[in-house]
Amino acid sequence: MKPCLYLETSFVSYTSAAISDDKIIAGRQLVSKEWWKYKRQHFDLFISEVVIDEIESGASDKSKARLELISGLPLLEIDHRANEFTQGLLRLADYPISAYDDALHISVAIVNQMNYILTWNFRHIANPVMWGKINKVCTELGYVFPVICTPSELLGA
Repeated sequence: MKPCLYLETSFVSYTSAAISDDKIIAGRQLVSKEWWKYKRQHFDLFISEVVIDEIESGASDKSKARLELISGLPLLEIDHRANEFTQGLLRLADYPISAYDDALHISVAIVNQMNYILTWNFRHIANPVMWGKINKVCTELGYVFPVICTPSELLGA
């Protein structure tokens, strides 16, 4: 059985975009594209409606490439458990209301027992300062804290 991996929107955006002139962004894009080409088959991949909503809110010419990339991936439901966990993150982990979608990504992945969350979002998701707070909510609500990482961290997997 393959490990379950949730693809957060930033990963999808970096993977589907043309290579940027910004060296840091370009590096992340190249790593994402390499991970997609060589490593995705080692995982069962999932997305949620949050990913689709964020993709569709972008420029239509770019959103088409992002939607094509994730076409056919299983969609995790945003149910009462995910909403409850999101409220826990907002209340107990000091997530700002402006980070609601980031909290919802985490929540959907956790309540659906994903082993990994793959992201380039360092502000609210791939942020070690936040992990203890997220784990506190996991413990309080009876869930297991997944591995939150970037594609470069999973290239060796």
